[in-house]
Amino acid sequence: LGSIGPAMRHIQARFVDEAGVPRGPGEEGELMVSGPQMASAYLSEGGRLDPIPQNGFRTGDLGHMDADGYIFLTGRRKDLIIRGGVNIAPMEITTVLLTHAAVAEAATIGVPDAVYGEAVVSFVAARAGQRVTPAEMLAHCRTRLSGFKVPEHVIVLDAIPKNDRGKVARDALEALW
Repeated sequence: LGSIGPAMRHIQARFVDEAGVPRGPGEEGELMVSGPQMASAYLSEGGRLDPIPQNGFRTGDLGHMDADGYIFLTGRRKDLIIRGGVNIAPMEITTVLLTHAAVAEAATIGVPDAVYGEAVVSFVAARAGQRVTPAEMLAHCRTRLSGFKVPEHVIVLDAIPKNDRGKVARDALEALW
């Protein structure tokens, strides 16, 4: 929750839309960074050097910047749920679930939906000695999220599955769904 702070010294950070047009304060976009200290190229397959564009590098992070230059991250472009043509950042929903006092872990994914393309499904694990119900989690979300972002389903687990790097195992969640 909250800002990750302003950009580091000597880094130019801005948010842009899909066409690369800068977004204003508070407007959601993809984080683009540039600056003299950045690498000039990436080493690709076969030893080829792919230059980093001079106008900046798209990070894949979604969010916005406030009028004071503080950066707020809301998700990753590759994780977006596209529901009826609307982009939904799973991290925003997960963050809301984590504000509930009884929730220790949470994760949100998109699953196939015959009408809207994707549906929002969240998974939660309670803190030790606590108990949560799907209905309680949905009520919590309804008071903090726009209606189209509220999960269709909340599934309570003992623990959120992780991969060998400790990150949420999205494929395991999809299998549980």
